[in-house]
Amino acid sequence: MKQVICDNCGERFLRRPSAIRDHNFCSRECWGEWLSNNLRGENNPNYKGGPVTRVCEQCGAKFCIPKAWLRKEAKNEGRFCGQDCRENWLSKHLQGSNNPNYIPESHITGRCVVCGEVFSVPRAWINEERKYCSRRCMLKAIHPPTKPEIRVSKVISDYNLPFKYVGNGDKWIEGLNPDFICTNEERKIIEVFGRYWHQEMDDISWKRTEEGRKSFFSELGYDTLILWDDQISNLSDQAIAKQISAFLMLESPRI
Repeated sequence: MKQVICDNCGERFLRRPSAIRDHNFCSRECWGEWLSNNLRGENNPNYKGGPVTRVCEQCGAKFCIPKAWLRKEAKNEGRFCGQDCRENWLSKHLQGSNNPNYIPESHITGRCVVCGEVFSVPRAWINEERKYCSRRCMLKAIHPPTKPEIRVSKVISDYNLPFKYVGNGDKWIEGLNPDFICTNEERKIIEVFGRYWHQEMDDISWKRTEEGRKSFFSELGYDTLILWDDQISNLSDQAIAKQISAFLMLESPRI
């Protein structure tokens, strides 16, 4: 071991000859303190020069930044005195064709695969999945009527009952899309429920239960009839029509 002197505090300490360097320190604290005092400004090997004065491109004010920041100029460092000036400049100068994301034709047209109507939307909205002119047409394609709903629709048509199928998105009531709605002045709704989706599924929401759905629509002034899929399968058309007529308080229907 060889005795050396700490370059920071001057204390003498022993060190193996192989560990002796140009600068030696008795502790990590002394090493850190020496670095702070001696590797500052021009003495730091990473020194790039002192602060530089810049002029804000938005408001014209002068401000100082470290010279090292200028290498980040592609990210707008050193061009603006603050975030507000940067945002104001961008909103003014990066509009229309000056924006790198600008698309020459702002809107393009397409043809709905469901109804055949031509629709126009911003080009940025278009992708391979954009096939529909509206949410209603999308629901018609993605969520067509179920077999129980088709059966109820047929009964309604055959017995001339005043209901219309709107489960394809034609009618929304406070975020819910009922299956059938009364076409006369009566505020009545028919919902066709599947046992799994509205009774047996885990963590089912209250609005999807029979009690919850009736209560929700009742608060909005609607009476609701729930027809379950298994009941529809076991009933005749006339029996289904009688249930709907009783809900409407009509005489027994005749086909």
